[in-house]
Amino acid sequence: INPSGSTLYVTNPLQNSISVINTATLVTIATIGLAADSFPRGVACTPTRLYVALQGSSSVAVIDTLLNTVLTTIGLIANSEPINLAVTPDGLFVYVTQTLDNTVSVISTLTNTVVDTITVGNYPYDVAIVTTP
Repeated sequence: INPSGSTLYVTNPLQNSISVINTATLVTIATIGLAADSFPRGVACTPTRLYVALQGSSSVAVIDTLLNTVLTTIGLIANSEPINLAVTPDGLFVYVTQTLDNTVSVISTLTNTVVDTITVGNYPYDVAIVTTP
């Protein structure tokens, strides 16, 4: 769900697409096509961007949420199978788990590039960012 709660994004791995749903009407308002065999998995939102883990192509798609179009694709470690993502509260970084590489990559949302990679335990799957009061 986008930060305002008005739009729901659903991955369709076998169709290589994202369904965009209006949460007030529960109607699909757009379908965003992705590259063949990209197998989209987790999503994370900022107010203007949607980041999608593409398990099949070991990359992250960056989507303009106003136009519902893919802006760019960020390459990750080959055959790493990214699954889930989380955006920092300030919207400056996206963390993405890579299950077959046992890492979490850090993406700058300003440059759409990987700025760091963190080695973690075996088969990392979910990721969450928690702020403390």
